[in-house]
Amino acid sequence: MAMLGSLLLAPTAAAGPEYSETGPAGSIYITLRPFDEGRIALTYDIVNTQGATGMEVTLSPVGLNSASSSSTFGGGRASKTVIYPYTAGDQVNVGVHVKFLTPHGIQDNSAHPFVVSYPR
Repeated sequence: MAMLGSLLLAPTAAAGPEYSETGPAGSIYITLRPFDEGRIALTYDIVNTQGATGMEVTLSPVGLNSASSSSTFGGGRASKTVIYPYTAGDQVNVGVHVKFLTPHGIQDNSAHPFVVSYPR
């Protein structure tokens, strides 16, 4: 886990509609914003610079009429936008769980998922 540094040790508290961090292990950028009438968009861009050969990203929405979903990516970068149905005024939180496949095994942030919320 030390190889990935602070990327996998993010706080679990919802920090608002945007989460961003850059460190020696890479960078992460997540936003949760209104998309259009009745929909909200979660966008993430995760970069691992410490030798990841693949990633699995699982989104766990709370307050949306949607189930958890996972996507897999080859290499050290994962980037995607997911559109959810949304009712204006509802409180929404989305946990972002990341598993990195590295030459040293699988490392993940299950104990400390990144969390974004909307509205704040």
